[in-house]
Amino acid sequence: FINYLLGNGFIKHGDYNYITEVTYNQSKLPVSYLFKSINDDYIGHITISYDHDNYLIRESWFHGNKKLREFSQE
Repeated sequence: FINYLLGNGFIKHGDYNYITEVTYNQSKLPVSYLFKSINDDYIGHITISYDHDNYLIRESWFHGNKKLREFSQE
């Protein structure tokens, strides 16, 4: 996600300048990833949806309110 959003030059030599916060559902599956800088500035987020059997059906990538990409099984 970070490389897609900011380009390959964002991460250099293992120097990670961002934090990822992950939110899980009751089945312990990730439902969102929030990417922010170490200074707490918003970078982007990913939302994930599952069907009633916990199979992945949609993954959406956002920067602000702008949807960048969406992968869907529907």
